[in-house]
Amino acid sequence: MEKLKTNELSLGLNQTLRNDLVDNFDKIQKGVDGQADGLNKQILDILGKVSPQDQNEVTQARIDANGKPYDTLKGREDATQVTAETALSEERDTSVEVQNARTNSSSETYPSLKDRMDNQENDLNNSINDKLSQISVVPETFANFTTLQSKYPTGKTGLFVTADTGHKYIWTNNTWTDAGVYQGVGIADRSVKYEAVDYINFESIKDNYINDSKTKSWFTKNQAIVADHLINFRGEQNKDTGFMVHVTMRAPLKDNETLYLNFDYVTDRTGDATKNQSSVYLMDDSGNFLNGKTINLASLNETSDSKHVQVKLKNNMYGISIPTSFNILFASQSDYNLTINRLTLNKSNYTYEFKEQLGILNTDNFKNHPVDLTKYTKWNIVKDKVTILSNGSLLFTRTASDGDSGITFDVESDVSSDIYVTTNIVCENYSVWLMDTTNKLIGSLTQHNILKKFGDVTVHKITSEQLKFYALTNNTLRILVSVHGKNNLVINEISVSNQAGVGYNKNSMNQLIENDGYRAQNYIGQQTQKISTLSNASYAGLMYGGYKRTSRIDGLIKEISAYVPSSGSYKFAVANLDQYGLIVNKTDFTLNLVAGLNRLDVETNNIQIKENQLLLMDLSEAGVFTPDENGIFEPTILQDINHSVNQDGHGGNQLFDADKIVPFSYSVIDKTNLSKISEISKDVGILNDGLAEIIPLKNRLLISAPNGTKYKLVVDNSGVLSTISSVPNKVLIIGNSLTLEKGNIGMAASDGNHDYYQLVKNYILSANPNATVAERTSFSVWEMAENTANRDTLFNERIKPLLATDTDMVIVQLGDNVNTDARHATFANDVNKLVKNIRSVSPKATIIWVGSWFISYPTLMQEIKTAVENNGGLLADITKNSKDTAYQSYTGATRMGLDGVSFQVTSQGEASHPGDLGHKYIAEEIISNFDF
Repeated sequence: MEKLKTNELSLGLNQTLRNDLVDNFDKIQKGVDGQADGLNKQILDILGKVSPQDQNEVTQARIDANGKPYDTLKGREDATQVTAETALSEERDTSVEVQNARTNSSSETYPSLKDRMDNQENDLNNSINDKLSQISVVPETFANFTTLQSKYPTGKTGLFVTADTGHKYIWTNNTWTDAGVYQGVGIADRSVKYEAVDYINFESIKDNYINDSKTKSWFTKNQAIVADHLINFRGEQNKDTGFMVHVTMRAPLKDNETLYLNFDYVTDRTGDATKNQSSVYLMDDSGNFLNGKTINLASLNETSDSKHVQVKLKNNMYGISIPTSFNILFASQSDYNLTINRLTLNKSNYTYEFKEQLGILNTDNFKNHPVDLTKYTKWNIVKDKVTILSNGSLLFTRTASDGDSGITFDVESDVSSDIYVTTNIVCENYSVWLMDTTNKLIGSLTQHNILKKFGDVTVHKITSEQLKFYALTNNTLRILVSVHGKNNLVINEISVSNQAGVGYNKNSMNQLIENDGYRAQNYIGQQTQKISTLSNASYAGLMYGGYKRTSRIDGLIKEISAYVPSSGSYKFAVANLDQYGLIVNKTDFTLNLVAGLNRLDVETNNIQIKENQLLLMDLSEAGVFTPDENGIFEPTILQDINHSVNQDGHGGNQLFDADKIVPFSYSVIDKTNLSKISEISKDVGILNDGLAEIIPLKNRLLISAPNGTKYKLVVDNSGVLSTISSVPNKVLIIGNSLTLEKGNIGMAASDGNHDYYQLVKNYILSANPNATVAERTSFSVWEMAENTANRDTLFNERIKPLLATDTDMVIVQLGDNVNTDARHATFANDVNKLVKNIRSVSPKATIIWVGSWFISYPTLMQEIKTAVENNGGLLADITKNSKDTAYQSYTGATRMGLDGVSFQVTSQGEASHPGDLGHKYIAEEIISNFDF
């Protein structure tokens, strides 16, 4: 206890009393402290080692076994009592639930829940086994569903299949249910009816392991553009870039098998046709060279003409094992467009698409939307009789002597495209009509829409434009076959389709191909379907426009697709371009177009287009468009008021290269065999006339001296024979800009060593080092003269002084600038006179006329040829490759004159002149006329 205070006793107390009090306080203090120590010892003996903070028993009792504390001990006891009462209640409920579960739905009570469940499991197993014993592994079959219903009207357990449909039926919910096609039933021969096939798209059927839709870029961000299996890719300057197409084969290539890789390609750069700037490699699926081999399968040179490439692949060829999945890489080393077409990889070596192989196709199982003749409706029929014959034909017997009646058929067809109605009908007086579904007559197909007739088969064509005009937007059409007066009509077949041909192609397509052959087609242009989504491009005074690529077929315009902003008449023209990009030899025609996209089959319009000609459209109303992110892969040319030329007598608005999309495309088709036969007959007549005369080879006879020197035997107009050496000694070469132009070289050679003049001169000097070849002479003023008198004057003033009696070779390169009616008016006479004038001054000269790189009049070459042959001259015809851009120069090409000054080709007119390859070609044609 706290120590008692003794130091505060009053000092006034007796000392003895004070001492006694202190002693007593001390005793009391000790006594109390002793009792406290004893009590503490007893507590410690009882509690043992319990820590002091846990030694309060009541405090400990307030905490339950889960460590949850309560405010009071009573609170904990109350909670314990509630828990116990709840558990007791739940136990009572569970006991009742278990007792109830021992009794089943039939009020049968089992000793325990386990007994009931065991019994129930046994009953279920017995029931399942009983059902399974009733089911046969082999389904029961019936002819049709009616037979099944008749035998088991109240159902039966099992699986049942009807033979007519191949469907399986099961009895469920007290009814027969169709459960779909039975998995064990295959497709029986001739069991697939045309109604079960939506359509067969010949465009999509390919013998090809290549999926050109799966193209991947290779070391570039540039994406290959794929449209209608045409792949266009632009490379990067001074970089190796490209694109890969994926190949997937169903099975590994066997050692005795060969893969054939075929494709066509063109490039938009043609400066050097010998330059290799694209290659083809095999790559694995990871984009690495296959088996680590960098084997160049093909080298693709610059060319504007479509070139074909074929590569054969076998296992272990080049040390490469061909996997079932790999890539083909087209690698480019420069920034030009490479276009790949008709890309195939297969074992058959077929390079044509399926639609082009129809000549060898068995089409017996193909149908072309034939009309079901049994689903007819009578039109204006009172007493007339309709009978379906045993062969499927429809017989309509009309007894009335006047009036009209007939049969109608409702058909489904795509009215947004051309529709072909093909009939096989036998009757003396009938007509075919197009109706709407309200029986309103729209138009007579018999009178206005016959495309072709083959015996009793007639093909009627309704264009999409006509359907728009008729305001037919519903794909359901009604065809009426009407008969006038008393008559019998037999309908063997009617088909309505977006493809020409009768309902059963075996009766038409193969026969047509066999009789008329496959006709080559040339597709030119960029697709017009998405033009409506592009932005208009503005050009002041826009005139004609079209595609730079010309026709490669001497044939007919087959189809024109055009997008126009409004309905109306639009002008087109088939034409040539001269060396300055001016339109020449133009043939105009017009087409009526509706607003939006038009697809017109114009073959029957007989619009002829010759090889190297192009189709232009007047774009003053239609406009041009800015390309989207896919860009342009078919180069275009435009004509407007801001691009003109006035050079060397050439003047007008020229067509220039453009980076815009023109709103049309077209196709050219080869002429029919009948047309070709007619033309061949004319050629045979000309040939027969020519054979009536014997013309010595190149109008000259050669004799050899004893020492082997060859001499040419010539005769003058007086009949005097003489000889001259076959190797010339004195040569004159005259011409136009191809002979002499800026830099004193021929346009558009790279320098003076690569034009035709220098190449021919070198050849002559190699045979006769002592020969004299006069300096090149320009005589283009003679071409530009417009009458005979002026041309005679020019000869006397400029050419005659350069000739001599001993001049033994004269090469004349003229005719390209005869490009106006005034210049051409007397040309046939004047060219004949020029050759005679040369012959009069140099009677022993070999005269070689070189012509022509540019031809503005179709008769020009014949006029030159006639004049040369009539005067003992020779012709070096250079027209064959003059339109091939590989033989032309190009904008930006660098040239160097004889003075060493360099300059560039800056205009399209200059670029269309021969480049180095073109001049080499001209020289070779001239040299082919030499006898040495």
